[in-house]
Amino acid sequence: MESHYNTFAASTGLLGNLIQGCLAVSNFLDRVEHADELANQFTARLQFHLSRLHWWSCRWKIIHDESPSNGIPDARFQMYGNAIANYLELILHNVRHLTSQQDSIPIFKNTRSAQASSASERFSKLLSTPWKEYSGSSTEPTHENISNFTDRLKWALQNGSAMQRLELLEYLVRDLEGFFPPPGPSSDISGAVLVNPALMTEQGDWKLRWLSAQTDMDPFAASLAWLKATTISHINDLKLSPDYNPQRLHDMLIRDRRSTSDRHYTGHYNGSPVLIEKKTVPRRANNDLIRPRIEKVVHLLQASQRIQELRTLPCIGYIYTQPGECPLSINDENCTYEFLYTIHAGPAISLREILSSESKKADKYKEVRPLNKRFEIARTLSRALLYLHAAEWLHKGIRSSSIMFVPSGQPISKSKETNASQLGRPYLVGFEYSRLASNDEGTENHATTVEDNLYRHPDAQGLDTTDEESYIGKTGRFTKDHDIYSLGVTLVEMGVYKSAKRIADDFQRERSSHALNAKTFHKHMTDTLIPQNVTFNMGEVYARVAFRCLQANFYSLPGRNNQDGSIAFYKEVVSQLELCRA
Repeated sequence: MESHYNTFAASTGLLGNLIQGCLAVSNFLDRVEHADELANQFTARLQFHLSRLHWWSCRWKIIHDESPSNGIPDARFQMYGNAIANYLELILHNVRHLTSQQDSIPIFKNTRSAQASSASERFSKLLSTPWKEYSGSSTEPTHENISNFTDRLKWALQNGSAMQRLELLEYLVRDLEGFFPPPGPSSDISGAVLVNPALMTEQGDWKLRWLSAQTDMDPFAASLAWLKATTISHINDLKLSPDYNPQRLHDMLIRDRRSTSDRHYTGHYNGSPVLIEKKTVPRRANNDLIRPRIEKVVHLLQASQRIQELRTLPCIGYIYTQPGECPLSINDENCTYEFLYTIHAGPAISLREILSSESKKADKYKEVRPLNKRFEIARTLSRALLYLHAAEWLHKGIRSSSIMFVPSGQPISKSKETNASQLGRPYLVGFEYSRLASNDEGTENHATTVEDNLYRHPDAQGLDTTDEESYIGKTGRFTKDHDIYSLGVTLVEMGVYKSAKRIADDFQRERSSHALNAKTFHKHMTDTLIPQNVTFNMGEVYARVAFRCLQANFYSLPGRNNQDGSIAFYKEVVSQLELCRA
């Protein structure tokens, strides 16, 4: 059969128009307030599957692609473009006829026959049928009175026609994902959460609660929705939840002070090995304010265990120590909060220690140097940050010292040196100052060291303050873009295989006449290290990603919202790092 691709389906404009028509219905449903739970669940389920279609089209660059193109340069589209266009036409027809009492559908006899067909039968029929526009004359819900639509949907749900169309929609979207998987890893299907309307909400509405309960439909989306609902909940509301139990621990903790880090060290709690993360607070600080925040972070860390992509360790609780309580003296000026994470027995080491020549431990982990291991670490961190931000959770402390490798529990090699495979994938720690990405949450001031500031954007140095403006051009307010900047510094560290402190020390030693501040350090990375060292060591794609992170404007460009920012970060960072292989 002669392909119809060259006449219409090669045009991303045509395919994009069909998809945008589907998304217009989804946007319309956002404005509809349904009277009953059945209609609410139907709407959320419909938008869930349309978000999968949305993400599929994003990955194929059919929509949200700034580069002009006359077509998609892929052999599958050249050969099967007619079927793809028919699939999208049927999906659009279906969503525009949600409230129709008729069972008719183009190409097939009715919705039941289309649904009863196997995936291969549907594909064959859609491939052999010449495409034409079926839905152009349909009544679009976007042009319909909202109250009329609500009444019509109620009747369509009662007689089952709406659910029948929804089930067919699920089959059609699944067919597209199965027959035409976009380039890149199959795990990227999880990216549909980035465009799901339920997860785009900034308030804990019914869609977020509904999605968090749909573990059978999509465990990842459900877990992320539950985490976001927890993140944006006020601490007083969380205390009413039956699963809220951020334990303050009181049993015996033995600390291993052989660690070179003052913030992270290992120990044993009740005889079990733990990683300890210390937060120091002035004794005069208002603990009535700080402790609820600590408890919320502990609760979030416990909740995040449902999502492996976040790379957080199991947190069992926290220990609060006042001056005069062991190990603090009565004259100590600070109190401490210690987060306890369960780990397997053995040494834990940070990425900073590995990259620091001063650390003797680094010699044991020299197998981290291979490109493939560094690429893997970069991919893991970028994906963790993507989903952390999707849950509206700011880390605020991304740096090589907060990236930990802990024992995997596998048998230790008899070799004296530990190899990269035994290190396993990295974990994110350093959440002691993390918070919700909202102006309502407030910001906790804390002291920062000179080394800490190397990881912070030039406009976000020193203490945080509460500011109504949430973009980088305004100083003081920490944003998602600030986290991304910190990731960029870490990517540069891995690119030159030096810690930020070593980079800064080398700079000052070589250019003693130049004072090092945040702006000169940023300029040194973008103008010298990335184009020369990082590009040579890691390749152009990795270097471009590091530079893009240091620009730190994914969410702050004019006209961009959260969804635009997350899609941009995925396209320009996460998906690009997936291409980096050695």
